[in-house]
Amino acid sequence: MENILGIVFLYASLLLSFVSSEFHIDIDDILNSDFTLFPNQTVFHQTNFEDQTLEHFIRLLEDEDLLESAYSSYKFKFGEKKVLSAHGPFNRRIHVFKDNLIEIFHHNLRTRMRTFSSYEMGVNGFADMSIDEFREEKLGLVINEDFLPHDYLHIAKNTSSNSPSPPKKFDWRDFGIISGVNDQMGCGACVMFAITNVLQGVHAIKNNKEIVDLSEQHILDCAIKENGYVKNKGCEGNTYPDTFQFAIDHGLTHEHLYPYSGVQGDCKKNMQPITRMKSYERINASPEDLKTAVHYYGPAAMGIYVYRGFMLYKSGIYEGCFPGSQIGGHAMAVVGYNDEEKQKYYVLKNQWGEDWGEKGFARYTSTDPRCGMEKLAYTLHI
Repeated sequence: MENILGIVFLYASLLLSFVSSEFHIDIDDILNSDFTLFPNQTVFHQTNFEDQTLEHFIRLLEDEDLLESAYSSYKFKFGEKKVLSAHGPFNRRIHVFKDNLIEIFHHNLRTRMRTFSSYEMGVNGFADMSIDEFREEKLGLVINEDFLPHDYLHIAKNTSSNSPSPPKKFDWRDFGIISGVNDQMGCGACVMFAITNVLQGVHAIKNNKEIVDLSEQHILDCAIKENGYVKNKGCEGNTYPDTFQFAIDHGLTHEHLYPYSGVQGDCKKNMQPITRMKSYERINASPEDLKTAVHYYGPAAMGIYVYRGFMLYKSGIYEGCFPGSQIGGHAMAVVGYNDEEKQKYYVLKNQWGEDWGEKGFARYTSTDPRCGMEKLAYTLHI
């Protein structure tokens, strides 16, 4: 298939006074463009232009053959998922895919036309998943409505008042101590990955940049209720304190000795640890303290409420924390920050594969209190 920049054709067709009410465009070309080719300029009567552009895009997706072809291409790249429990034709997975395409297109159109947002959305491995599926498979940090349940109220460390001011910009990736991006697959083991990502970084800082590959499966199988970690539920969700305690009690073994499978299995006893966590401290809930901790102590474990837009985040500085759009708790590692830009942000390492976000990482606003990731952040010590 000839690789035409379809989105440019769409834009030009509509801008020229809508000479023709119908046009033909291959949706695969739009997918390949990643929806990023809208010009950064103000358009006269932009509201009408936006509405009509969206209308034409929705009309385009009403072509069943075109949609089937696009979805076939998508499945070839990202793989085919299980069949949705359907009660009618509109519950088919292809219609979830269609709805998500429209959301991506509309968000990016508004972003480019009216500076609606500082991030863009894109087609990734979650583009044919419902919110409920995504929550079940990817969001496994257990937190309550108050965001800080009692077992999280570990004494916070005020790092900014006890340390010199850190630099305005800092990123541990620049120092070669951040390991590659993983994929937690269809298991809510984000807490395990956040902890291993942080401990791997801390270990490398202390051991001349030696990166060890710690086993998430070791924690997933063994830090369970039956072994005394009563608030952990494996792939269904876990708490930081119980999981921290397991890393303190037993240490973590090597990935090649206990490889990750994406499902919870039986706990293998007496695994030889290659590193052991000594302690953890909750960081005081302020951007200054979190940035100071990241600079002086290494990557930090953090937790947030994920909002809908984060599922399809592609690039830019994420700030889509709108009331009512929270879908679940998620754990990641903070590996850097940048206060030099007009919009300040943290650098987060995720574990949803390199097809998500900026090759598996995200830039996340540090100035919007609604996003509030500083409320649940920890330094880990080995």
